Formats: sequence, structure tokens, C-alpha cells
Amino acid sequence: MQRKVWLSSLGKPIYANFYLALVGPSGTGKGVTMGPLADILEQIPNQHVAPASVTSAGLADELEDAAVSLIAKSGQSFQYNALTVISRELGVFLPSYESVMLSMLTDLYDNKGYSERRRGSKKRLEIPNAHLSIIAGTTPAYLANMLPEGAWDEGFMSRMLLIYSGQMPRRAIVEELGEINTELYTSLIQDLAAIAETEGVFRWEPDALAAFNAWYTTGMKPAPTHPKLQTYCERRHYNIWKLSLVHSLSRGGRSISLDDFQCSLDLLLETESVMPDTFKAMKQGGDQAAFQEAWHFLYSRFMQKSKPIHRSLLVQFLQSKVPAHNIDRIIQVMLDAGYMKQTDVPKVGPCYTPTKPAED
Repeated sequence: MQRKVWLSSLGKPIYANFYLALVGPSGTGKGVTMGPLADILEQIPNQHVAPASVTSAGLADELEDAAVSLIAKSGQSFQYNALTVISRELGVFLPSYESVMLSMLTDLYDNKGYSERRRGSKKRLEIPNAHLSIIAGTTPAYLANMLPEGAWDEGFMSRMLLIYSGQMPRRAIVEELGEINTELYTSLIQDLAAIAETEGVFRWEPDALAAFNAWYTTGMKPAPTHPKLQTYCERRHYNIWKLSLVHSLSRGGRSISLDDFQCSLDLLLETESVMPDTFKAMKQGGDQAAFQEAWHFLYSRFMQKSKPIHRSLLVQFLQSKVPAHNIDRIIQVMLDAGYMKQTDVPKVGPCYTPTKPAED
């Protein structure tokens, strides 16, 4: 769809780009789900896919190369840069919490364009009509380890839709080589090619607009209540606009019907109903695992030495388990929860003695 179709709000176009993260433990099928995407997009004209691993400078270069210039059937000329990121592991695309990259992604989400001064030269990169979509797979443990606590209140994560599943799918192993439905695959490519040729503004049908306004003006209820999703909640209506546009176009429509709005709302509510499970899983696979390993480290050292363990040794151990910005917080939580107690040894400094097991 890129920038060829849009909704209008307050005189500004709303395009259907998304930042999506498929979240779940290893083995839940995230990579299998995304596997065919790049192959399918290669069959559609003017689709550009970014490398799975790229720096902020490299992403700017990829976006510059992803230029699209075409004349639609209406005679309207389209010139823009549209790039899709497909990353089976978000940790490959974002290996660390890099403020420059995240600020860039936040800026690009709103489709307002992008500019930067080229490194080592006086030239500026100017992309007035930028369009970026992201779909990535990740585990709760990665999110827990990569993101500092305040990241959920910042721009990038408030724009990210978390699609969570903790289920481990199991299916019978069958011989599939002779059973691939090539006719269905061909039909899918044809449908997507037709979608790619659609252009122009989509309008709301009166009953659909009335239903949306009734939902929006009464607080967009029901809404997620988890503290980490409060900033996300402020942007939920954008997701409804974009999903309604996708739903309409997928059925061959040229306007947003009441059914388009209702189906989009149902899909969003279903997605949001399990989003808080992401944070439960983060605790189980992130800091909770670090608590347990740190306690066992302290316990084994204490049993060997029969004396409190110096803070420096615990810090060194945690450096290999969690990001540096999490270390002090984990130590403090372990103290507050009674997993260990602190003793200030003269001329030595703070030392720790394990108390109750971390599993209690």
C-alpha cells in the first residue's frame, strides 16, 4: 500500500504503515510466520526490503535507495521512498538500546519525511516523503534485557504493536513437497499486485464514521490498563484508522464501511487483550532469571568462602547477564525482597550474604 492510499484527518494523510513485534518464547513460530514475507514482496513491483541487520546510517542509505516513482492510472504522480524491515530477530535489527536509531525510527513512523547531514560532508540527505514499516520477532527476555524501564513511555515503543503468544504449536510432521498449493500462492500474489496498483484517498461511510466517533469520544473503551501501555493507549485510534484502511482494501473496497471499522476494532481488542502477558513473560525470562542466577552465585561463593561476598564480584557476575543500567536495580530489589542482606565491612566496602532462596 505504501503511500499510494490513505485516509485524511485534519487535512493530513494517514498511511497504513505499522511497527509490529511478534513476541513469544523460542519455538512459538515467529520465524516460520515471517519466513515467506520477503519472498512474497519480491514478486510485487516497487517493494524494497531492508537487510535484517543495519545501523542508523545504513538504514538511511537503504531508505534513500528505496525510491518509488510512478504515474497512477488517474494520472497522479507518486514520488516517495518506501522501505520494509523484516527481521526474524529484533535483536539483530536492534542489538542494543541506541537512542539515535530509536529516535530515527520514531521520526519515520509518522511519515513526515526524513533529513540528516551526511557524515563527513556538507551534503544533506533529504527524503520528503518517507514510508517505513517494520515486522520483527522477539522474545520477552530480549525486551526485558534491552529496554530500560522508561523506554515504554518513549516514542518508539508507544508506536509498536506487540503481538504476543506463549503457546508452543505442535503439528503432525507430514511430507509436504508434493502438497504445496501453488494455485493459492499465485492467487495471493495477484491480489497483492492489485492492492499495490490501488491509489487515492479513502473516505468513511457515514455509519462507520459515527461508530468510530462514538468509540473515540467516549474514551476508546475498553482500553489496556497496564502501566507500561499508557503511552501506547494515546495512539490507539491511529491503529484503528490504519487497520480499517487495510481491511477495506483487502476486500476490494474504496471506502471504510461499518464492517471494516468493527472488524478492525475486534482485531485490535483481541491483540490488546494479551499484550500485558508480554510483561509477565518478561519478568519470568528477564530479571527473574537474573535474580535466581545471582542468588545461586552468591550461595555457592558463600559456601566456598564462608564469608560475605564483595559487591564487585556480584556486579561482575551480573554484567554477563543483564545490561549495565539494570545492575543496580536488580541488586536493590534482591535486598528489598530479602534474597540477601548487606554488610558494610570496614576498609572493604559493601558485601552480601544470601538469605532465602530466590525461588521462594
